[in-house]
Amino acid sequence: MDNVNKYEIILENFLNELSIINKGKFESDLVIPNLNNKIQELNTIKETQEILRISSPTIYKLINQGKLELIKVASKSFISGKSISAILNIY
Repeated sequence: MDNVNKYEIILENFLNELSIINKGKFESDLVIPNLNNKIQELNTIKETQEILRISSPTIYKLINQGKLELIKVASKSFISGKSISAILNIY
């Protein structure tokens, strides 16, 4: 299994689990699974916005400052879970 497929499977499993956990709840009441266990591999820009609760321009600013690691898989952009954890620990 190549890395692209591995990351797609991890991302799909995470999104499925998140939708099951959050089904029928208001956005402000969403339960995000344990970040240390679930968000380690790759996260979309939108997921990163939701986790950090910041706007997409701020996400791109942090990428340009080298504080968030941008990973390209084919034509898709992801943020590494390790860099998200680092941001959470800094702030």
